[in-house]
Amino acid sequence: MDRKEVPLRVLAVAAALACLWPFASPWAAEAPDPGKAVWEELQAKGAVIAGIDIRIINVFDPTEPESRYWFARAADFIHITTREHVVRRELQFKVGDRVDASKIIDSERALRNSLDIARDATILPERVEGGKVWVLVVFKDAWTLGLDVNYGHVGGQNKYTFRIHERNFLGLGKGLLISHQRTFERSINEFAYYDPQLFGSLWTLSANYQQLSDGRARLFEVAYPFYTVDTPFSFQVRATDALETLTLYNLTHSVYAMRNLDRSVTATAAWAYRVEGFTAYRIGLGLVSQQNRYYDFATYRPGYLPPLDVADRRLRGPEVTWEWFQDRYRDFSDMATIGRGENYNLGWDVQAALGYYSRSFGSEGTGPFFSLAATKGWTPDEENLLLEQASLAGRRESGLWRNLFLTQETTWYNQGFPYQTLAGDLRVDWGQRPDPESWLYLGGIDGMRGYPNHFLAGDRRWILSFEDRVITPWSLWGLARVGFVGYVDAGAIRAFGASGWGKTYSDVGAGLRFGNLKARTAQVLELTVAVPLVKTPLTKGYEIVAGTVIRF
Repeated sequence: MDRKEVPLRVLAVAAALACLWPFASPWAAEAPDPGKAVWEELQAKGAVIAGIDIRIINVFDPTEPESRYWFARAADFIHITTREHVVRRELQFKVGDRVDASKIIDSERALRNSLDIARDATILPERVEGGKVWVLVVFKDAWTLGLDVNYGHVGGQNKYTFRIHERNFLGLGKGLLISHQRTFERSINEFAYYDPQLFGSLWTLSANYQQLSDGRARLFEVAYPFYTVDTPFSFQVRATDALETLTLYNLTHSVYAMRNLDRSVTATAAWAYRVEGFTAYRIGLGLVSQQNRYYDFATYRPGYLPPLDVADRRLRGPEVTWEWFQDRYRDFSDMATIGRGENYNLGWDVQAALGYYSRSFGSEGTGPFFSLAATKGWTPDEENLLLEQASLAGRRESGLWRNLFLTQETTWYNQGFPYQTLAGDLRVDWGQRPDPESWLYLGGIDGMRGYPNHFLAGDRRWILSFEDRVITPWSLWGLARVGFVGYVDAGAIRAFGASGWGKTYSDVGAGLRFGNLKARTAQVLELTVAVPLVKTPLTKGYEIVAGTVIRF
């Protein structure tokens, strides 16, 4: 055993415990959810559902002022509203059932998130008479036919997308996508199909094909997810196949390039062996197959990075999974987006997996692999929201831990003033012997907006960002809300082979934010100018940051 690994392992465990410490913080008392309280009161009274009225509102609500514009009337005329049976299938209750607050709240969240075709969805008690309640489901359609032209400029590089995306085909909730995009590294032609109600069931289907300028990428997935906290089982089969040119950078330059064939197949079945109110405990079994092949190596700038330590691998084996999940979702608005509902879980979600790569399953190497991830949220009061997530994962191969990563991220939102959101985010990544596709970078696309992309490479990194977001009541024809933002970023990275952290870099920036009010996705478009505060020969006086570049 490499003796240097012992303190690193101790450090990883200590850091993981430090990341999870805020989860038990006694000051983080959760604020009550008034929407859930109404249904819990009806549940306590033993109320029975006497009727369900589903009201589907078109993209432009006739009662809203913006519906008077000609394009609003034209959009509503063209748009096919969601079929009532599509909405009804997502409901976890029916006429004659006793009120179950958890199922009603889960249904509301599913309408917003699982279908992914709504601007908003609410479930309200429309009328209560004695022990009976008539339920009103209000489903607000989003504009789901996307003829998108997206442009982004970060770190001195451009990206764009031309996309035709119908997320609610014929009002049936099915998704079709055809797109052409240019990223910072390649061009991509893509076709995708998504069905959240396969053959009218709770099974889902995803299929995706991408033709890359330097290869291809394919995905196929069939799943039966845990829709609610008391769903008894889940199942998933997922297969991916990707071939592309993997480029490794440092100091903004391409240093190494290689062809990378990446194939994976996972099959997992899980069961809820214990459910207590809004908490579920789940256990599962799975099979994992991962194959990577690297070839056609090229070196562009010798000496910019240490020599590569890359080997082909074929790893296969069984795994056992475990999850502790608490359903404590709360609705918020204007946190990360503008003018859209946002759903965050204030409960625990802890997921763990432990497996072993074995030659009996066709693996070329043997050894254990594991992953541990935890998320938690708090509302210490009505003005603050704190979100915490941490993960630790890696594999043991040839007597060494490889691709071992500890990641921690804390996000904070404060809405103590009208039209204003203060937001902060701290992310720390700690890696050991990362695979080439898992290298860490410090630069514009990573959150350091005043610096070029791929500015520095390494295996450990931290980035801290703070933003002051002002969301005005101004609306552009009912299509977008206008806002302003000022921000500061700071971060550092440990270069490969270095014994400690490098220099701390920082930047400041400000500009405009535009929130899309009618589209399916809660996109926020930014147009800002970022100025690096720590200058180097590779930095400019300022960087223009444009597009959908929000991280938190």
